[in-house]
Amino acid sequence: LEKYTYQTPERFGCVGDGITNDTENLQRAIDYCASHNEYLFLQKKYRVSTVTLTSRLVMFGVFVGNYSDDVTPQIICSSGILAKDNVYVEGVVFASASNNDVLIIDGARSKFSRLTIANGNHGIYIGSTSNSNNCNSYYDITILNCSTAIEIANNNSSDSQCQYFMNVDIRGCLNGIVSI
Repeated sequence: LEKYTYQTPERFGCVGDGITNDTENLQRAIDYCASHNEYLFLQKKYRVSTVTLTSRLVMFGVFVGNYSDDVTPQIICSSGILAKDNVYVEGVVFASASNNDVLIIDGARSKFSRLTIANGNHGIYIGSTSNSNNCNSYYDITILNCSTAIEIANNNSSDSQCQYFMNVDIRGCLNGIVSI
């Protein structure tokens, strides 16, 4: 059985107080964990402009329960969180500080589980792609107070996107799931 180790964002200089800009340090932690096959374990509230969840990232948090501004672990972004290929995220809150898109999917073969996504223009925006295997899975997702909960872009090609949703709770959004 392979043994996994984990890192915390604080080991890379993140403050995690929800006020300090942790963008650079959190991105460094994400990139390190993805390239070294280590888990990234979140425990606090991180404010960022934007971060990219790079390929092979495994990110865990311990969030269980109802959302409020005070819950942790939480990533508060002003310009969105971009997810690439082969990302696994579980037990984290993603929130927008400026009503932009919260989680932007630009990749395939990723799994998102036990997430709460709040306060954005789009809770989840699934971009168009030329990847013919653009399959992602979303389990136990709560989307709160967004203009559109989930928007799936049409790439106008013969390649089909497959997005698997199970147990998605949408509350306080003007639109549910939209395909454009």
